[in-house]
Amino acid sequence: MKYIRILNLLKKISFGMSIFLFAVSLLSALANNFEVKSTVGNLIIAFIFLIPGLVIRKVIKGIRIRRLAEQREKFYSILEDPDQGIFPANVILKGNETCF
Repeated sequence: MKYIRILNLLKKISFGMSIFLFAVSLLSALANNFEVKSTVGNLIIAFIFLIPGLVIRKVIKGIRIRRLAEQREKFYSILEDPDQGIFPANVILKGNETCF
């Protein structure tokens, strides 16, 4: 969970920097009468900061999916061997059957 919080913070920083640099590129374009050289350079830098944010979002999604799969496997292992944990009386099993 700690890793997800850190990655979320990094994602927000990345997107924030991208938005800031995009705004700077638009302002510099207005100041320089849409001179192509400075505008394109700033836009490239803005997109460079955008890419890590997108990658971090995919990583966070992958971590969450893995954690959910681990929780599901742990849940089913408890159902298959009730001596390991609490056996709930009214739970849905893998094949959508109930316990009773």
